[in-house]
Amino acid sequence: MKNTVGGSLNIGGVDFQASLNDLRSKVRELLLLAGRMLDEEMYAMAAHNASIALHIFLESLHLEMYGIVPVTSRLRNLVITLVPPGDLENTLKRYIEENRGLIEKLEAAYKMSLLSEELSREEAAELLEFVNNTIKLLTELKNRIPKE
Repeated sequence: MKNTVGGSLNIGGVDFQASLNDLRSKVRELLLLAGRMLDEEMYAMAAHNASIALHIFLESLHLEMYGIVPVTSRLRNLVITLVPPGDLENTLKRYIEENRGLIEKLEAAYKMSLLSEELSREEAAELLEFVNNTIKLLTELKNRIPKE
């Protein structure tokens, strides 16, 4: 059972608001770290940190809205499963399709960082900007997403 009491998220009598705040703080920290890594020419690691930040943000959004985190690690699925079928779902599907290449690069960033493969500064900066824009878009759309 999920409800909001005094602005605090409660699920089954447990207050998750502090956990959500911690997760959102981690997202900000990871994005700042990604920016510093860009400056230090660690481009694949910057993209990897941006990818982790987006994953954490999406999972925290699911937790906040529905009280659960879906069993998927694919970014596109985490975005699309935020909404029930309808216009908003179609909007998010179009967004995902239009940005498929960026999403694939984000999902590959971890492997690239392990294999010491590099991205260019421009590619890494583009991925970081995409993550920031996606978080901004979903934050704006959150109030339009029907809650269960």
